[in-house]
Amino acid sequence: FTLILEDLHTISSPAVLESIRALAQYRPSSMSMAVASRVDPPLDVARLRVQGQLVEIRSIDLGVDLDEAAHIIRQASGHDLDPSLVAQLQERTEGWAAGLYLAGLSLANASDPASAVAAFSGDDRNLGEYLSAEVLSAMDSEDRAFLLGTAVLDQLDAELCDAVLGTDGAASRLDRLSRTNLFLIPTRPGTGTYRYHHLFQEWLEAELAGAGGDRFADAHHRAALAHAERSDLPTALEHALRADDIELTYRLFSRCAVPMNDAGQHDTLARWCTQVPEPLPPGMAFDVTIMRAWFAIIDGDLDAVDRACRTAESQLRARPHSKLGVANAGEVSLLLSYAHLLRGSILPAVDACRAARAAKLTTRSDATAGWLDAALGYWQGEPHEGQFMEARAAADAANDPYAVLLCDAYLATM
Repeated sequence: FTLILEDLHTISSPAVLESIRALAQYRPSSMSMAVASRVDPPLDVARLRVQGQLVEIRSIDLGVDLDEAAHIIRQASGHDLDPSLVAQLQERTEGWAAGLYLAGLSLANASDPASAVAAFSGDDRNLGEYLSAEVLSAMDSEDRAFLLGTAVLDQLDAELCDAVLGTDGAASRLDRLSRTNLFLIPTRPGTGTYRYHHLFQEWLEAELAGAGGDRFADAHHRAALAHAERSDLPTALEHALRADDIELTYRLFSRCAVPMNDAGQHDTLARWCTQVPEPLPPGMAFDVTIMRAWFAIIDGDLDAVDRACRTAESQLRARPHSKLGVANAGEVSLLLSYAHLLRGSILPAVDACRAARAAKLTTRSDATAGWLDAALGYWQGEPHEGQFMEARAAADAANDPYAVLLCDAYLATM
């Protein structure tokens, strides 16, 4: 016969646990034991494993496949779901059977299954009630605070968690939680790095946001600072955006913009531009508008360039003496010159380029103006190899790969 002990993790009495250990050690040969627990059971697991008397089924073994997922959803909802929707839920729950069953319950009365599947996330009522009752309620206050405080992190390691929480004991806690909580998943086994199950993280974030006060924004702010300290500026900026921290977002964005643009990531930068919290202080607003215009230049959206330049000019009028920001009116002229060139309007481009060069441009923008000036001479029938060589040297010194390549392209053509 088999003795089944379910939810063994709920036992805390030392006397009861000692009785179970004795029973496992001296059990009769006719008896097997099946133990279900969220934590490693308080048995001599290592000895049983070496003696070949232990079969272990871990959380990684419990992930269900598509056929099993369809069966679970059918049981919970009472009807079959389109295979593509089953696949979406199986991926979102990462094969977690209870999550699939709870998703099925939420689909039981759904008039539009596709919309219901798309909406299923960590803030689902059935899921939230289950996790509150089965997971969070069984944890002590320190573990709950740790989970909520690190809910905003997509990757967890001891150093990062301690930085975000202002503690120094994250290493041992992460190790223990990884063995006691199936929702903390090692990302690179043996390195001490983890992530939360996606649905569990979404639920934790919803709990943190619903806790009131500034806890949600504060957690993202501290995460932004921790990632910035690691020079992981893109991740830091994502956290700053979610914290609605205008000044920190601007500082990080300014540091990210040039290197990420040079790496071809201007789509990400353009998305960030639309997410920057409003209203921005005048100088910051002008700089962000200029960045948007440069991304539009790269995309070839000249109408967007014109709109951004008009906005920038109005922002300049609103902050004539502002000390915030680093760009100036010369940037607008430079952008307009570039846009005129791309349209083939050479003379207006020449006038705008002269206005730009007369202003005090940044070193990087001045390098752009240098190759643009040489290019305009080329299109007026007066190509000067020396001018391109000089512009190329300036661009190289300013670490502007675009301007270097454009000078090379014109030189090669000549």
